[in-house]
Amino acid sequence: MKINIAQSAIAGYKTVWGEREYILKLALIPIIIKFVCSMAVFILETDVFTLRFILTMLPSYCADGWLVAHLLRLLLVGERLPMPRIENPSETQITTQKLRKRAISSAILYSMLIMMVQGGIAVGAPNLMDILGIEPITQDWNPSIIVFALYTVGFVAMIWSVRFIWLYIPLSINAPLKGFLQDIKSLITSYYIIGIWLLAVVPTLFITVLVPAMFMDPSYETLYDVPTLYAFIIVLLRVVGELLSGVIVVTAITYAFKDILKKYGAKLNFEHVTEDTVK
Repeated sequence: MKINIAQSAIAGYKTVWGEREYILKLALIPIIIKFVCSMAVFILETDVFTLRFILTMLPSYCADGWLVAHLLRLLLVGERLPMPRIENPSETQITTQKLRKRAISSAILYSMLIMMVQGGIAVGAPNLMDILGIEPITQDWNPSIIVFALYTVGFVAMIWSVRFIWLYIPLSINAPLKGFLQDIKSLITSYYIIGIWLLAVVPTLFITVLVPAMFMDPSYETLYDVPTLYAFIIVLLRVVGELLSGVIVVTAITYAFKDILKKYGAKLNFEHVTEDTVK
């Protein structure tokens, strides 16, 4: 499967901009929940590499999953909230509603699972390395052949497994995962995804997070040294930046998989993207 990385990223930006009013309505509650959880982490001075951090952010993971699931329903079936109420639904309509609920629930749960697994790896990896006697990479790193081989295998495995992060995309339309994975089995698919991720995430986070940080007093070494009001603003910008970049990258990767998703009944809603805008 060949993917145009730049074209997919542009489609992500164009679609999110075109649907900005609807996406903003969807994202409002998740932004509030994520901000509250992030402020709790800040106030409690919670280390991000701890189980306590994952548990504190759990409501945010749920809200993020809800946002992603409904964004995908918009992109893949043209569905918008609020859904019209159906009085005395027929058997066919009841079945359709059940399939919709299953698709949304599956996408939310899988999205939450991925975020928790990523957090768990961040928490557990240092302890596992200590148990195995593997030294972390430093400036003076001089590994043995075995340790270098382990790092190489781990790196390749990490690249190969990138595709599994995005399985909530086919789940949002009840597409069979076995068939979808068969369609994206090539290792190069992971490189395509990483390229799209970089083009979609880095510019957004740079504008919303790094640029404001450049205007901060350099004497502040950590966020905890910053005055409370400034910390409040920084956390809010970080939350908005993370959600915005997440929405863009999900949209871009969904566009990249559009030909595959059509096979499973997706009715693509990228009406704000034309051939001219993605060339």
